[in-house]
Amino acid sequence: MIYEEKRNEFYANEELNVNLSIKGDAIQAKVKGNPDHEVNITLGDGEILEAYCDCENGKEGNYCEHIITAIEALEKLNGELSKIEIFQNDEDNYLEDLIKRANRKDIDRFLLKVLDGNYELLELFEKYVDMDDEDVFDQADDRINETFNNFNINSDKYCDYDYAYEELDDELCNIIDEEIQYFIDKEEYDEALSLLIIIFERFDDIEDNYIDTLYNAEEEIYDVLKTLLKKADSEVKYETFDLILSLLDNQEQQWIHSTLLNLIVNNCPKEFEEEKIDFLEEKNQELNENKNISNKQRYQWETCYAHSMIGLPKYKEKLNDFCMEHLDNIDLVEILAYQNNLQGNFDQSLDIINKCNELNKEDNDIQGDLKLLKMDIYKLQGDKQKYLEILEDLITNYYPDDLDLLDALKDEYSEESWSQKRQEILDKMPDDLDNLPILARQ
Repeated sequence: MIYEEKRNEFYANEELNVNLSIKGDAIQAKVKGNPDHEVNITLGDGEILEAYCDCENGKEGNYCEHIITAIEALEKLNGELSKIEIFQNDEDNYLEDLIKRANRKDIDRFLLKVLDGNYELLELFEKYVDMDDEDVFDQADDRINETFNNFNINSDKYCDYDYAYEELDDELCNIIDEEIQYFIDKEEYDEALSLLIIIFERFDDIEDNYIDTLYNAEEEIYDVLKTLLKKADSEVKYETFDLILSLLDNQEQQWIHSTLLNLIVNNCPKEFEEEKIDFLEEKNQELNENKNISNKQRYQWETCYAHSMIGLPKYKEKLNDFCMEHLDNIDLVEILAYQNNLQGNFDQSLDIINKCNELNKEDNDIQGDLKLLKMDIYKLQGDKQKYLEILEDLITNYYPDDLDLLDALKDEYSEESWSQKRQEILDKMPDDLDNLPILARQ
């Protein structure tokens, strides 16, 4: 067999930029590029049993372009092995598994490099061959329609919205990963945005507004929108920004509010900053007049509005006035305290924290957060006595299982004095604390 003749040899294919090292049935390949990638192939009876690449796609178990390139170099070295023997194993449904796992880009390269002239295999990849973008877009549109129709059918048929939701969630992730990512990879951002808009339009067609959050698809959607805001041309950027604002303005689309708010606050192009701030200001006014809006949602919008003005000199005074008007929102209190601390106005920070404390006397979590802010201020002021007092208070009454706070306290004592102080702290700890043995060892 040809592999027997090539054992323990080194082979370089300059055309493919691949170096092969053959040791028995173990093949090590270095595929040159930017960066280089290492591929490991295990053989058995002239067939590939296993292939691995250190690129991101290969780590996920896919046959990436580097594996395919290494196999092609191996084929050129070992002419007695046919492409069919390497890529098709009827017993294990090898080719079918390859098709399912490969992504669009890898399939394109797979076709160009390996399947040229093999019409039997090309037929299996027919939907990926000789397609112009319009065909791809139409097929993606059909797939989106089918996905949402299936959701409605399943939710009606089984009266099980959880089941239908999971099905929709998984399929949406696949659509974004495959169809939309195809256009992003080709830098055809207008097509990617159009498909995303179709998805949002289909949500409006769902009669039952059962979906509150798309746990997985939310992250995929965020990544696509972020890419469009950063890389697309000005027209697509603005259309993307406008889409985000329209979704935020639609109270039926509550499921993605936190994601979109975070997106426009942290990734909004500079040319849209004023429009973004105006929108958030107008929305805050609407929410304040709406009696049915929860405090949690109102706080979220207020915080995003304030964060959008940070670092912009022309909004400095407006930011300060807005935060002072909403001292019941601890996030805004943190912003004010941070701004004052930067200027050394520690007394003003403490005054703001005390006012927030009066407004939230019944909320133990907020009380703890405010004490953390005070602790930082005392440390910045160099007031060691107050710093230690509040640090002990936080450990014993608010965060008894926070080892970072305990370490901070320990750093303030010598080894000799820490033993006694540690025991004092432990004596004040709740008896049922899970981490008590860890604290005792500390």
